[in-house]
Amino acid sequence: MKSRLYSGRFCSQPPEFSGVSRAWEASALPLSYTRLGAVIIREIDNMRQSVLQAFYLLVAAAFLTLPALAQPVTSIYWHDGDSGRVNGVDFRLADVDAPETGGVGSINGARCELERVAGFAAKAWIVDATRGRQLTITGGDAKPDKWDRRVLTLSVDGQDLGAM
Repeated sequence: MKSRLYSGRFCSQPPEFSGVSRAWEASALPLSYTRLGAVIIREIDNMRQSVLQAFYLLVAAAFLTLPALAQPVTSIYWHDGDSGRVNGVDFRLADVDAPETGGVGSINGARCELERVAGFAAKAWIVDATRGRQLTITGGDAKPDKWDRRVLTLSVDGQDLGAM
């Protein structure tokens, strides 16, 4: 009986492994080539299933950490022109880089007083653009940025805030 591994598709007989097959014969291992092939195929299938299960868990975890699409905003506070706190979660707007409002020379602060003034103007603009309007979280990244803030996209009355 021919082994499934060595049927006509692959080769007509088991390969010679420079003495390894003779060593198997000499030690009288209970596994035939057919059974050995079946064991190898079963182990490969088990590994494939484990890898698929791990992949599915990672995908599920990524979707669970994303904010629900079209989640309404119940409260918002702006720290500066591109970050703040929405629904109790610190966030940064995706694809928006506003000037900083922090003190000149402080860590992550403005580089000069002119940037700081521009930062306060950007904050005033975004506060006015969102005050009293219908805000919705429309997307976000699965992992937070380096300051542990969620990176989100927001819409104001159905229009993307980052595009305004």
